[in-house]
Parts: sequence; C-alpha cells; structure tokens
Amino acid sequence: MDFSSLGNDAGVDAKTIKKWVSILEQMHIISLVMPFSSNLSSRLIKSPKIYFIDTGLACRLQGWTSANLIITSPQQGHLFENLVFSEIFKLNLNYQLNLQIYHWRSRDGEEIDFLIQQGSKNLPLFIEAKVSRTRSPADLKNYSEIKKGSTSWVTKSPLHF
Repeated sequence: MDFSSLGNDAGVDAKTIKKWVSILEQMHIISLVMPFSSNLSSRLIKSPKIYFIDTGLACRLQGWTSANLIITSPQQGHLFENLVFSEIFKLNLNYQLNLQIYHWRSRDGEEIDFLIQQGSKNLPLFIEAKVSRTRSPADLKNYSEIKKGSTSWVTKSPLHF
C-alpha cells in the first residue's frame, strides 16, 4: 500500500489517507499487514499490505454479484489470499493467540504471503495462499533468506493450538 500514490489518485494528501485507513482498521473493516524484518526500523519503512476482514464486502466493492464472476475474475487469487488472511486474523482474535502476522519479501524478489510468529522464541510459520499450485514447501527451502535461517522453518509448525 502506497499512501502517497493512493492520495494522489483520490486528490488528498497521504496524511488524510493514513487517517482514513486508521479509521477503517479501528472499525475492523480492513487490516494492514506489515512486512517482516529482523530490523524493527525497516519494518516501518517498507509498505504494508492491506486486507479486508470481510471478503463479502471486498467482493461487493469489486461489483461482483455472483460466484461465477469471482471464479473467472483475474482478482480471484487476490481474493483467496484475502480470505486466508481474514481466517488467520479471526482465529488470532477469537482465541487470543497473540500471533504476529507479517508478509515477507526478499531483496531478490522472493515473496511469501504470510509469516506468522507466536512469541519471539518460536520459529515462524510460512503460509502461501494460492488458488493454483505454484510452488511447494521444497521450493521455499531454496529461498536465500530462508537458507540463512533454518530449513525447519518450512517443515515444522511453531504454533500449538
């Protein structure tokens, strides 16, 4: 999410967009997912991703009125990613799991939709939300940033429900 670009499109400044987004977050209409970084200051610089909590509202705002329109839409993958996020968000909220949800992108262009941590000592859980199979857990082990950490990040879940 680029606040300045969105502000230019809407004809308002970035501060106004940030205020509007903050109101939508407080009302639990949307949620921002910050990028993961071991450096806290760089988390604040990188752009967050925005998700709707209610995928039905997201569909309606797109103008979709039937499931057939969603299935054939080029936005289908984004909506599915949004659906996965909303379920993780609700699980976290309803069961008070204190999960930290991030998105992850490396300098090399590698990307993972969700990196979830529960406490600072647990290994992260990586989640890819795809409508079609585009990569496997074995592929994730080859990501340079994951190699720096541990391959067990991909094979073991740190969450205990």
